[in-house]
Amino acid sequence: MQRDGKRDFILSHEHFILEIRPDQRRIDGSAELIIQPLSGSLRTVRINSRQCRILETFVNDKRVEHQFTDAIANLKLEGETDISHHQTYKSRYLTAIREADEGELFITLPEDCVKPVRQFQPLHQ
Repeated sequence: MQRDGKRDFILSHEHFILEIRPDQRRIDGSAELIIQPLSGSLRTVRINSRQCRILETFVNDKRVEHQFTDAIANLKLEGETDISHHQTYKSRYLTAIREADEGELFITLPEDCVKPVRQFQPLHQ
């Protein structure tokens, strides 16, 4: 998630399912995040998700649009490089990380999914 703490929501629950495939050097999985909006105007959720391949996103079991940009996926040094170019690569890497601090995955929320708290029914009556 964002490092600066300026989110428009509270992350209340995380659930991850991972399938590790050592023979393919691959990890497949899914993540369920339960958030509590801090306002009724929340329209996008930004999540740090470096080195992932996002296939689809859902909000309340409905497929929603998302945009994914991995700032370090195409980070390379041109020409012949060796260990002496480590500082150059490190500098470019850290710059890319700082620029992506808002999150690489942008999930667009449906208009009807964010409701004021007063619209929810109490758990116990």
